[in-house]
Amino acid sequence: SSVSDNSATLAASLPDSVEMAAIAGGIHVGYGVPARIRNSRFNGNSITMTNSVGYGNAWSGGLHTDSDVTATGVIVSDNTVTASGHTFSVGDSGAGEMGGLFTGAIMRGNRVTISSATDWAFGLAGASIFRGSLTRSVIAGNRVVASGPNGGAGVAGGALVVDWGGISLDRSMVTGNSARGVGPEGGVQGGGIFDVAVTDGPPGGPLNLTRSSVTRNVISGSPGITLEGGGIYTDNVVTMTNSVVARNQPDQCVGC
Repeated sequence: SSVSDNSATLAASLPDSVEMAAIAGGIHVGYGVPARIRNSRFNGNSITMTNSVGYGNAWSGGLHTDSDVTATGVIVSDNTVTASGHTFSVGDSGAGEMGGLFTGAIMRGNRVTISSATDWAFGLAGASIFRGSLTRSVIAGNRVVASGPNGGAGVAGGALVVDWGGISLDRSMVTGNSARGVGPEGGVQGGGIFDVAVTDGPPGGPLNLTRSSVTRNVISGSPGITLEGGGIYTDNVVTMTNSVVARNQPDQCVGC
């Protein structure tokens, strides 16, 4: 099956006191919904929110799962998340927020682009805020960028941000992902994987790598932006068995 080239847009002119969000450019699996996904592609979907008065808030470009799912042979590629607000803006998960048991998954070329006109911009997870297991899977070439030229920028996880319960990678690759922040101050952390509790966001959890690699991921930023953890940034327990964290820039792992 294929879920491709869909888009959803929320264009607002509302203050911060109004609760708003744009969620899921492709499919949204709700709470308590059992789902099994097999040999399916989620490609070229987009979710966008703009707000000329208040904040911007968008997440999950391709597939969003509130419940844990079982997925085999799923490709989630070239999906986008865009949030642009007058005040602060936040967004995450170009591929989508997901959880469950994923085997033979590919998350490639997904993008998160967040901007604020007057305040801070926060971008997370070029691919996914994820919980569960990834086996024989590839998370590659995803990108997250946050720009707050009149406030600041916070960016976490060029590929993955660890959600509650943690992530286990088995015979999987996290490679060639990137994260960038633009602003007078802020930080970029975890070009490959970010595993620290986020206020009002994912809490992080144990990170287990078995016969897996985190390589060639890059973090960057404008002057004033602190860069930490080209490969992994964590304050949780990391267990690595026959695994490699190498060739990331500007460093390999903070907190391992």
